[in-house]
Amino acid sequence: MRMGTGFRLLKRSRDHGGINAIVIGPTGSGKTTFLLSKLASSLLERREYLFWRGLEFCQWTYLPPHSVKLLLDPTQEYDFIDRKKKRTIPLEELNEYGLKWSYCYEIEDFYVKAELGKLNVIYISDDGFREFCRFLTLRSDIEWISIFMDEIEKFAPANVEGDVWRKNLQFANILAEFRKNFISFYCAAQDYGEVDYRVTNKMNFRVYLKGARVPRTKTIVYPKLTLKLYKSQAIIDGGIFTQTTFDKLKHHLYLVAKIKPKALQQTPLPPL
Repeated sequence: MRMGTGFRLLKRSRDHGGINAIVIGPTGSGKTTFLLSKLASSLLERREYLFWRGLEFCQWTYLPPHSVKLLLDPTQEYDFIDRKKKRTIPLEELNEYGLKWSYCYEIEDFYVKAELGKLNVIYISDDGFREFCRFLTLRSDIEWISIFMDEIEKFAPANVEGDVWRKNLQFANILAEFRKNFISFYCAAQDYGEVDYRVTNKMNFRVYLKGARVPRTKTIVYPKLTLKLYKSQAIIDGGIFTQTTFDKLKHHLYLVAKIKPKALQQTPLPPL
């Protein structure tokens, strides 16, 4: 197999612009590993800003701590728990783990404080993340940017109504602006059908891992082909399909994050 096949997802061209891709596979198939091992790790060596949407289970800990920077919303409280040592880590002690972090007081701070050569992990609300993505499409430069999101089905679920339906439409419209603004978006889900169709319609590439359910109307890939894959193999479908492999990653830290809104400080009433 030619090693170049997997790097269709990493091609950068000012004429073409950014790439949108979704990785599909059941639990344990290696979706997060593919995002980090095959894509993010390779892009760390380029002049490109990389952003990872932070979740509670800190999957970014599969990269070395010196390759990561945490960008935090100061309206939230963060308890990072070291499961190996069974202790809560105060933010000021994260540097002892080799981790850099910054508070971001404005949406643009998540971009201004990001660093090249690092995976910039954004901890922000869903609404804040949409606002950040919108900001990136209006930024004043043409730097290459890649955004990674695991478990996108929780962010843009299918078969919803009301406010969530409108927010999914808003995000789909933002995705449509990524390509011409030199932004690539890589996401993962357990099932293609669990993600809002307006979001999946914006994907240039679909990556199927072992056991993935292949949507019959969206691909030329034979549906049962994914059952024959090994755990470290993937099929990349983007008009034509190719097969690639990806490597396992070492777990560097065993962290979980507990996140909650900061309690509002009430000003005591003056005495009567």
